[in-house]
Amino acid sequence: MYGWSEAEALERNIRELIPEWLKENELKRVQQWKLDRLAPAVERELIEAEHRRQCKPLS
Repeated sequence: MYGWSEAEALERNIRELIPEWLKENELKRVQQWKLDRLAPAVERELIEAEHRRQCKPLS
């Protein structure tokens, strides 16, 4: 991969493996992937918090 053996590539930081001309685009893709993975968990937490707030017993 880009001139490194698999063993060498596995020891390197992913940012070192991506050619400069690809970095900006690939960083955007990774950030979007992270958001896509986090969104359902965050949405579930918000729904659960709202449910707890609505179900609070009257004192």
